[in-house]
Amino acid sequence: MVRLAEIEDLPALTEINLACFSGNQGGPDSAKQWMECRLNSFPLYQVFVLEVSGTVVGYIGWEIHGGFQRPLPVVELEQIGLMPSFQDKGLGSVLQNESMATIARWVGDNNKRIEAQINFTVWAYSGNLRAINSYMKIFADGVVGMRTQYGGRSEVMLRHQLPYIVSVPREEH
Repeated sequence: MVRLAEIEDLPALTEINLACFSGNQGGPDSAKQWMECRLNSFPLYQVFVLEVSGTVVGYIGWEIHGGFQRPLPVVELEQIGLMPSFQDKGLGSVLQNESMATIARWVGDNNKRIEAQINFTVWAYSGNLRAINSYMKIFADGVVGMRTQYGGRSEVMLRHQLPYIVSVPREEH
């Protein structure tokens, strides 16, 4: 089950962050602080968790860029992590798809200026073919940009443009 994360999920989020990312390897306090900041940034940053048999085994964080009323909204998949024993089972795609649908609904409900689509993006290190191949399943527009940051490592940006259809009330005759 995929759902919006709650503060009670903080211990599990901390554990997953420590298991998956090098940025908080200084210890659990750093990972806890990182995840707590993310949880407290709603709605700018939205964290979703994946539960299997009632246990949180993964999370994904989406960040809304450039304001809540952009005509062409941009939402970035900023971080996704699954406990190692739950990787390579298709659960990352479940987490991405279900959370993307939820955040697309949130953006649509809270932005009345959308012109055509919601732009979803993700950055991946260009040498991380495992991540890029996984992202390509959902970010169907493929690689649409490149940059170099974080110590000079090159990254590629993948994008998915989700068409946004506004329902127009019909006049009754």
